[in-house]
Amino acid sequence: MKSKRIIYTFIICLFLTGCFKENQIEKMGIINARGIDKQENGQIHASLVLFQFEAQAKDITKLVKGTGNSTKGAINNANLETNFLLDSGKLQIELYGKATAEEGVSPYLDTLLRDARVPDTSYMAIGEPTAEDILTVQESGISMNIGQYLHGVIENSASDKLFPKVSLVTFSRLKNDIGVDPILPVFEIKEGIPKITNIGAFQDDKYVGNISIENKILFNFLNESLLSEWLEVTLPFEPFKKYKRNSSSSTTEKLHVALNTLRNDSTIRVTDLEDLTFKINLNLEASLLEISNQIKLEDKRVLKLLEKEIEKNIENKYEQLLKKLQELNSDAMGLGAVYRYSKKGKPLTRAEWRKKYPEVKANFNVNLKIVHHGETF
Repeated sequence: MKSKRIIYTFIICLFLTGCFKENQIEKMGIINARGIDKQENGQIHASLVLFQFEAQAKDITKLVKGTGNSTKGAINNANLETNFLLDSGKLQIELYGKATAEEGVSPYLDTLLRDARVPDTSYMAIGEPTAEDILTVQESGISMNIGQYLHGVIENSASDKLFPKVSLVTFSRLKNDIGVDPILPVFEIKEGIPKITNIGAFQDDKYVGNISIENKILFNFLNESLLSEWLEVTLPFEPFKKYKRNSSSSTTEKLHVALNTLRNDSTIRVTDLEDLTFKINLNLEASLLEISNQIKLEDKRVLKLLEKEIEKNIENKYEQLLKKLQELNSDAMGLGAVYRYSKKGKPLTRAEWRKKYPEVKANFNVNLKIVHHGETF
């Protein structure tokens, strides 16, 4: 009886093994970057950067394009340009053209999230004016695979805390949460090379406008701990004139200061639910690396004045950032999430917060401590 069970098990395993479809890598095109542009006629145009491992191929990188009434249709059409079976299991970056993102990315994003082969860690970005423009720069400006290049730019920016990387899963979570909106890097071609030029602000899944890339550190200060982050501010020189060293002959009206952040922490709380007032505290510790004018830094009053002027500078930048976000009605700071947690009773709806958000008031309080200083420039 036992021997019969073993035989039956062996036969079943043979049949199960035969159900698997074998794909040889030499016959596959591995997609590592995908660009989506919706055309004026409503059709979807897909630009796919892929690796092909055919022995006779001179270049393992290939760019194929296709158009269809759906994403799947566009990819199937692109498949006609190659004799390879296209596979998205190594997708590194999903790029949306500006006009496409303005209409909303959910239809394309949801398709990717349902595909078990697509890595959850794939990044997202905006291509301006189109995704195709960014991905076709391969031939003229980039010597490596363009998908790897774009992924590397985002990865390095995230590692250096220059810009927060946003994966498919992270974006999907943020767009579905009430009281917080996603942001994405915006790529443009500059001097023949794709570069991150702006921060793309979203309302849910719709791209609604750009924010200056200079604001990237303001988002980072609120969202994560920054160690050894370069921070540069420009201050009016007038408050420091009486502390100027005699040996300095500079007559500049500005004081340029470079800092290296050592520690940061932030808190956001609602101080008045009815009046929609928030208090945002940011504590910073930093070392002073460089300063553009010679002032008496050994004087404690000067160092204190420097701290206060930098605090005012950062607070003003946050005020301007919030004003811009309110104009776009994009809550990229996540104030609505804080309001929702603080509000008791009736749950906060998406429509309710969109109406309230432009009326929000925030008091920014930055506390900076310069722990030591270096040289001037």
